Amino acid sequence: MELILLGYYGYNNFGDDLMLSCLVNELKEISNINIHVFVRFKKNFFLNEKNNCNVNVHYFYENSMFRNVINFIKISFKSKFVIWGGGTCFSDQDGVDIRYFLLSKFLLCKIGYIGIGVGKVTGFRKFKMLFILSLSSLITVRDSLSYNTLYKFKFLRKKLIKTADISFLYDYNKLNPKNEYILISLHNLLRYTTIERIYLRRLSLIDFISNNYNNEIIYILPLADVDYEENLTFYNHLLSKFKNVFFLNLKNYEDKIKYIQNAKIYYTERLHGYIVSKLYNNILTIPLNYSNKFQHFRNETGINYEGIELNNIQNLRNYVLNNKNIINNNKIKELKNLAKQNIIALKNVFNK
Repeated sequence: MELILLGYYGYNNFGDDLMLSCLVNELKEISNINIHVFVRFKKNFFLNEKNNCNVNVHYFYENSMFRNVINFIKISFKSKFVIWGGGTCFSDQDGVDIRYFLLSKFLLCKIGYIGIGVGKVTGFRKFKMLFILSLSSLITVRDSLSYNTLYKFKFLRKKLIKTADISFLYDYNKLNPKNEYILISLHNLLRYTTIERIYLRRLSLIDFISNNYNNEIIYILPLADVDYEENLTFYNHLLSKFKNVFFLNLKNYEDKIKYIQNAKIYYTERLHGYIVSKLYNNILTIPLNYSNKFQHFRNETGINYEGIELNNIQNLRNYVLNNKNIINNNKIKELKNLAKQNIIALKNVFNK
């Protein structure tokens, strides 16, 4: 059986690479399955898992739409299912791209979305989202707010399942945290706020470090290619003020996890940086609330303390002093079991 996986793959995005790894590890255990992963063309893209003899990587080339479509059609002709593998794939900020799923339906493939989050979607984007979901054989969503958003539409209810984020399938217990340094992962926020607020955010972070952690080791870790320049700019600002500052240009998601799990304080503007850090309960994590998906995650995990807001970022010190929330171990087990339902639901559709 042939299966195609689509997502934001090949962009060195920590969360998407982590979810892809979890999906591949689970799906490759299905007998007689061949998995085809389509990624943006990038020479350093790779899957970490060993024994991936039934996993095939195909590339979407930049400025080569015709070539990409022909390649996708060739693989789709012999495939049974095309799946979007996790993440916020429907929102006004990220857009709603359904081209390859429409093409898949034209080629008589089943399509599905698993482990997804749904942001604010309006206008024609909302129409496109509802149209492609109406054609899908499976929809699993990672949080209650996304579930409730889609449950309003009666024609989606029979195939809609509430699960948890696919990244909970990763075996976090095999790592032993050390809590050694300050770690910072910034996001390119130009789609979410103004240049002036982004600059103010940098200054506030520098003041926070200067007043509280002047002698600490500080690592700057971009979690996606699109964030690289923003993190590099911030790193250069820090270099003029602090001695022990280091920039990490990592491509392997497991290397990123190691740096996250060994931090004692982690300021992050990426959702999956937040998720991974909170699964190591002894890390003090400071998330920036630039998107409602952070609130969705807190609702699912029972974390009551709010993240820091862009318009209140000067109060980072107060946040650190009052942030005592951790995730209950039983809650983590529950979320892992819910994440497993993504795979179970997909297998059930396979067998129909």
